[in-house]
Amino acid sequence: MTAIVTDYDNLDGHGYGTKIYASSMHPAQGLYGAPWDSAASWRSRALQYPQTIYLLSFIRDKDSSGVVSWDPSNSSPKFTYNFSTFDRNTSMLQGLIACAEILVAAGADEIQCTGWPQYIVDKTGEGTADKRFKAYIAECKRIGVKAPYSSAHPSGTCRMGTDARSSVVDTNGKVWGVEGLYVADASLLPTPSGVNPMVATMTLAEWIGGKILEGV
Repeated sequence: MTAIVTDYDNLDGHGYGTKIYASSMHPAQGLYGAPWDSAASWRSRALQYPQTIYLLSFIRDKDSSGVVSWDPSNSSPKFTYNFSTFDRNTSMLQGLIACAEILVAAGADEIQCTGWPQYIVDKTGEGTADKRFKAYIAECKRIGVKAPYSSAHPSGTCRMGTDARSSVVDTNGKVWGVEGLYVADASLLPTPSGVNPMVATMTLAEWIGGKILEGV
């Protein structure tokens, strides 16, 4: 999966926004979010899968908030997430509109996004400058974001820092106030990275492993 558009990853001037990714996905991944009107229409979309391209809007959430807690009733973790106004109505909305514009410019026959009306491209029109397309985008803005969303790289639940009042571990990955307990994964990141955190996570793990060997 590769980022193809980074024009919208700094919508607030502080590095928060969205990147557009093109993805080659297994049908089980791609079709789970397909709009559901009826069994027949969903089957029709599934049969069109070989001619379908999926674009994803990956936002760097700015002020959304999430909590991970433990649910004793079924002995499992419980997740809550509050999607903020900026992240939903600016970053995500702009990202989905950009996806529609890219597809039209690339010559797609139709556009589908959960919660938005289907758009059939007029091949005799003027692409993204077509009045009909502009009206479609205006309607999508009025409706707002209705598409399903999820977290691709959850992080920050055990943030690293220099103060026990605002972080879980110190700069060596050691949990404040607990001897012999270290954290060495993506939960250390103090804020969303805005990119795939794989390399940063591996670097942190190597750093903390060295500190453990040093007996810090």
